[in-house]
Amino acid sequence: MLFTMSKLSGHGGTRLGWALVKDSDVAKKMVYFVYGSTIGVSKDSQLRAAKILGVVSDAYEPGPGDGTQLRLFDFARRRTGERWRALHAAVAATGTFSLPDEITGYCNFTKQTVAAYPAFAWLRCYKDGVEDCAEFLRGHGIVARGGEQFGGDARCVRVNMMDRDAVFNVLIQRLSSIT
Repeated sequence: MLFTMSKLSGHGGTRLGWALVKDSDVAKKMVYFVYGSTIGVSKDSQLRAAKILGVVSDAYEPGPGDGTQLRLFDFARRRTGERWRALHAAVAATGTFSLPDEITGYCNFTKQTVAAYPAFAWLRCYKDGVEDCAEFLRGHGIVARGGEQFGGDARCVRVNMMDRDAVFNVLIQRLSSIT
């Protein structure tokens, strides 16, 4: 599973990727490759990324503590869950839209079965006379990408769940006001 620092922690200026690898033999080969391919990547970026990953990783190590430490992945799961609950409530209030059923799966990291909270929501419009959901939402001040851009139909849109709080809150407010 490959990630970039900006996707993990919001440190977009780091410009360095990373990976979680279960197989130690594969990890060793990757380390060997990385040693040869870091030409052009600044040492500052490498040190910054190493420090960020160390802090994130250390938070999940067993040890002394009172359990009040805020851990990155726990924070992200809580926040995305809050956003999905807010979106479900807004959709239910309108009676005009629907969302796919919630999906659960086993998380190898937490060793728990958890709900999936994707970064994008597929919203379907059931309002009579509306054939293009993206255009309909645009008329209500909501920008969403039409389903046809992703091989779906125009009655669906893809909504970004990961925008800034202020933008997401406006989305929920405007969506809730549609009747």
